[in-house]
Amino acid sequence: MKRRLLRATKYGATTNPSGIGSLRIYQASIDQEEDETGRSVCLVLACTPQAEEPLGSDSIVRARITWGSADGGGVAVVDCRQGARVNVEAAQTLSVDVEISGTPTLLPVGGYQMQVAVLEGPISLGRPNTFTQAPYFQGAAHPVVIQRVPAYAKTLLVLPDRPPGANVFTLRFWRSQFDFAGAIRNCGEVNGIGSSSSASSSPVPNVGTFYSLHTSGIGEVQFTPIFELQI
Repeated sequence: MKRRLLRATKYGATTNPSGIGSLRIYQASIDQEEDETGRSVCLVLACTPQAEEPLGSDSIVRARITWGSADGGGVAVVDCRQGARVNVEAAQTLSVDVEISGTPTLLPVGGYQMQVAVLEGPISLGRPNTFTQAPYFQGAAHPVVIQRVPAYAKTLLVLPDRPPGANVFTLRFWRSQFDFAGAIRNCGEVNGIGSSSSASSSPVPNVGTFYSLHTSGIGEVQFTPIFELQI
């Protein structure tokens, strides 16, 4: 069976997204056939701010990677603020959309410069790919909310990034929104110290599709959830 493969010397892209929103920065179709099967490619993403980022910037830069072939395909969302490398199966089509979120006035002047390259074959990753959710408050006037676990999530690191108003926070995983709403038994629970400046990652249960954070104090805490992905 023939499989189409991406060639490193044939494809590359550079784009400069300059505002909040989503933009297609890369798209390729494969033009070479090989008799070998089971090949993979490494998609390399780089992100460079075009000016100093303003103090207090809350921008998040993500890449939505879509690939497809006659054998199937998939979609993955990863952080690319510090760059990213993603190993995917060799596919007939490959596209990358970059999404920038945050406060528009706190973006660097000129936006971010994005570079894309495709290398044939897998490349080991020096650091895991991650999916960072926007910081949010919990406790005090902020009720407990349930959030979706992103696809390919392996572990979850919860960082308190403001002087916490809680002594302990509890992370719970849920099979569905209905379990959370009905206070049905959760499928995973981790307790952490809210005043700690660092924390360890918690494995995401295979059946956990949502999660929630609970605090023990009367004050509010700002958390940043960071998922490590299995890609």
